[in-house]
Amino acid sequence: MDTARPPGPRGHWLMGNVVDYDRDRISFLRRHHRDYGDVFSFDDRVVFTIDPRLTHQVLTATNRDYVTELAPFAGSSALHGAGEMINPWMGARRVVRPALGDDAVAGLDRRIVAILDAVLDATAGRTVDVLPVMLDFAGQVAADLCLGEDAAGIPELLAANHAALLPFENAGFQLPAWIPSPRNRRFFRVHRRTVETLTRLVSARRAEPARRQHQDLLDVLLGTLHGSHPAMTERPATTEGSAITAAMSDKSVVTTLWSVLVGGHGVPAAALTSIVRELAIRPRLAAALAAEPS
Repeated sequence: MDTARPPGPRGHWLMGNVVDYDRDRISFLRRHHRDYGDVFSFDDRVVFTIDPRLTHQVLTATNRDYVTELAPFAGSSALHGAGEMINPWMGARRVVRPALGDDAVAGLDRRIVAILDAVLDATAGRTVDVLPVMLDFAGQVAADLCLGEDAAGIPELLAANHAALLPFENAGFQLPAWIPSPRNRRFFRVHRRTVETLTRLVSARRAEPARRQHQDLLDVLLGTLHGSHPAMTERPATTEGSAITAAMSDKSVVTTLWSVLVGGHGVPAAALTSIVRELAIRPRLAAALAAEPS
């Protein structure tokens, strides 16, 4: 892995750029974008990419030229070992992609709309904060997509993960893992409970007889597909895909499920909240959308 890094602000000798960044993040980004251009280093782990085209390049090339975001408490040494995860993770992505593609998700429309209706019905007649509502909706959809009939309790677990991860996402620095701060203990407690829950579900599903039709992402990852199902995908399983799923260990399946569940929760909920805001301040646009034939 190439360790060459672009230039960037040096910051404080001990705290680096953390204090300056947390004081006013937008001003920090604008100032150093002006000084260093579209790409600059924040520290030995983080590089800021300002240009949308470069951001798109990083996201589409992930796990080929770049590695995925490191988990909390992954030290700088994890950057050197992250490359070893590229091949297994890319194998999992090849399996997951058909199950999460446009054709596959289109078959889930009715279930997604039913979930949205139920979530919105619970808010009828009262003023609510939109983001928690959308987090609830996204959590239920992600759990249903990934685990189907075994999704009970997973949305609540995703909410707990979101609450445990948010302090790390908002903080410019983190204390070492060995310091038993409330934030650290909460994160490890929730993460352990999540891994134990997903491991139990994966083990139980693997012990079941193979299904005639796969119904959720876990079926796909375990290679239990014996035919196509319009609710998930119209594409038949390939020889390569079957070989990959057969080779995936329970640990790899759990890791993939965790990534999809967490990735399908907070960010989509924030995007949906932004859409609701835009519709609220643009009544003509909202009226035009409402007038479109269903």
